[in-house]
Amino acid sequence: MTTTEDTRFEIASFKFKEAAKQFVEGDEAALSLLETRQFEIMDAAVDKAKKADAFDYVLNEIERIFPRADSIYCQALEKRVAFTPAKEQTTLLRLAQCAYMHRRGANFSLYGKVIYDVYQKLDSQNKKNYPFLNIKEAYRKNKLKKEKEAEYEDRCQRLNEIDFYLSDEQTAPEKKISLVDEALDLLQEKYFKRVKANEIKADYCRTAAKICREELFDEAGARYYESKAFNEYERKASNAFLRTPQGNTPENRKKHMQKFHPERCQSYYN
Repeated sequence: MTTTEDTRFEIASFKFKEAAKQFVEGDEAALSLLETRQFEIMDAAVDKAKKADAFDYVLNEIERIFPRADSIYCQALEKRVAFTPAKEQTTLLRLAQCAYMHRRGANFSLYGKVIYDVYQKLDSQNKKNYPFLNIKEAYRKNKLKKEKEAEYEDRCQRLNEIDFYLSDEQTAPEKKISLVDEALDLLQEKYFKRVKANEIKADYCRTAAKICREELFDEAGARYYESKAFNEYERKASNAFLRTPQGNTPENRKKHMQKFHPERCQSYYN
C-alpha cells in the first residue's frame, strides 16, 4: 500500500458518494454503480480497514436505495465480513445481526453464509453464546451436503471416463489395471451407497481379472482380483444388504451363508 494508492482510493470513494446521491429509492440505474463500487473496493491496494469502511457506506446506500433488496444487501455483507478482522468481535456480531435482519428476502445460501462466516471468526466465548447457532449449523450441514454432492458428481464423471478407456482396445493392459485400481479408490462408501459401491467394486475386480488372464497372461494377478471381488467386495455388499429392511429376511441370510460360509451352512441349517 502506498500514499498514491490511498489517495486514489479516497478519490474513488468521494466520486462514488457523489454519484450515489443522485439516486432515489427504487432507482434501478443505481445497481450498476453499487456493483462496480464493490469490485473497485475488493481490487484496491489499500488496507482491510479502509475496505471495510467503504463497504459500510455501500451497505448503507443499498439500504437507502433498495430497502427491500435483501439478496443484494447480503451479497455485499458477505464481502464486508471477509474484510473484518477477528479482533473486531463486536462488529462481527453486528454484521451477523444485519444478515439475520435481511433474511426474509434473501436465499438461505446468502444470509446463512454470512452468519456461518462470522461464526468462524468469533472467539470461543462468543461462539458459545452465538445467538444464531441454529442457522450456522443448518448452513454447515447444507454446505457439507452440497460439497458431497459435487464430489459424487466428479467421481461419477471420472468413473465414466475410466469405463471408456477400459473398453478402448487402444488402452494398454497395464494402464487398464491402474484404472481399475483408481476406480476402486473412487468408489468410497462415503459417496456411494454401501451395497452399490461394493457391487460395482466387485465388477471392476472381475474386469481386472479378465484383463490379467486374457491380455497380460498373468494367472496370479487374475486370482488376486477374483479373490478380492468375492472375499472382500461381494461379501461386503451381501453383509450390507442383510442390514437393510428389505434384505434382512431368513431366505437372504441363508443365501449369504450358503455363498460365503458353505462349511458352516449345513450344520447351521440342519
